[in-house]
Amino acid sequence: MAEKLRKSQLIQVVRDYTRPSPLKIPKKNPTLVYRFIRNTPENIALMEAKGYKIADSEIVRQAGLTPREDGTYRTGDLILAVEEYSHHAEHKEREAELRKRQQEAMQRGIRRRGRMGGAEVEETIKEE
Repeated sequence: MAEKLRKSQLIQVVRDYTRPSPLKIPKKNPTLVYRFIRNTPENIALMEAKGYKIADSEIVRQAGLTPREDGTYRTGDLILAVEEYSHHAEHKEREAELRKRQQEAMQRGIRRRGRMGGAEVEETIKEE
């Protein structure tokens, strides 16, 4: 009996590891960036402002997934959204430039004297 129990436990573990993830996209289109976003009006509006759009039934089918009645692909409280790769690359470049400018501004701010004429603030961030 104990051996049977071990076999059934082993079978369950194998099933858990081989069960396909609902977040895996089998046939990705290389011209699109796929992303699962929370299905709330605020989050959808934020992601649409960044350039994503909710995947329609055609995009969902091309990705090898089964769309719902409304044409979207949802799993739990997540919904599939897509963005053109070219737009995504531009967006990431702008974000990198912004981070660089912010880091440079922080470095300048650390080296500047205080407004009240106090001593220079010691630099605590190590430069690489």
